[in-house]
Amino acid sequence: MDIFYDEHHRGKIHEERTEVLKPLRPRIHKPLTWDDRIPPVGVVGQAGLPKMDNAALTALVDRWRTETHSFHLPTGEMTVTLQDVVMLFGLRIDGKAVTGTISPAGWRDRMQLLFGVRPAEPLEDIKDKKPTRVTSAWLAEHFGMPPPADAPQGVVARFARAWIWQLVSGFLFLDSNGNTISWMWPALIEQDRENIATFSWGSTTLGWLYLQMCGACRRSESNANLGSCAYLLQLWMWERILLAGRSGMLMD
Repeated sequence: MDIFYDEHHRGKIHEERTEVLKPLRPRIHKPLTWDDRIPPVGVVGQAGLPKMDNAALTALVDRWRTETHSFHLPTGEMTVTLQDVVMLFGLRIDGKAVTGTISPAGWRDRMQLLFGVRPAEPLEDIKDKKPTRVTSAWLAEHFGMPPPADAPQGVVARFARAWIWQLVSGFLFLDSNGNTISWMWPALIEQDRENIATFSWGSTTLGWLYLQMCGACRRSESNANLGSCAYLLQLWMWERILLAGRSGMLMD
């Protein structure tokens, strides 16, 4: 048992009643508008998204154990599996690992090359707290609406890359670092769409969920966030935990 995690775990704080913890805030981004001209790339597509149930998701996090990567419930252990990722999101769990070499040097230049828009440099008298990220507002400002019907194919391709970028960084692999979109992912999404579809996005999504859960279960600040794809966790909860027994399984 990891003593550090056990001493700082939200569940231990609840058990000892040393303070009243507020529900975690799942990190979510409003998706960009879908455009039928965006070719399929073998990853989850646009759909209506449910409202987040912060209290229920937090109840799950409070019962997460890092040693087993599972929820310890009164009725036993449960966890999200690769099969769940396939069934709920249709993401492939075989194929190439989502990995590669990245460097922050010249990232604004690469953004301009891929998307035709260069993120602004920070003002000289203002320290840039997120030097290698753009905000979701920036992405929505430039790519929130599809390009005109008569837009050249090159422009449509840029919007397609932006949509995939937001899907990957703003939906599947969210962290808890504020309302930003990471620069790391364009290194993968700049590839041909046929190659993008060969990556094992499902296994990476599950691994990222596990990692973020291990961090969230020891956050006790009043404004603490839950990273990862919270929609996956919520859909899994609805699918796997029976409605009649949900209250008892989570709240006992």
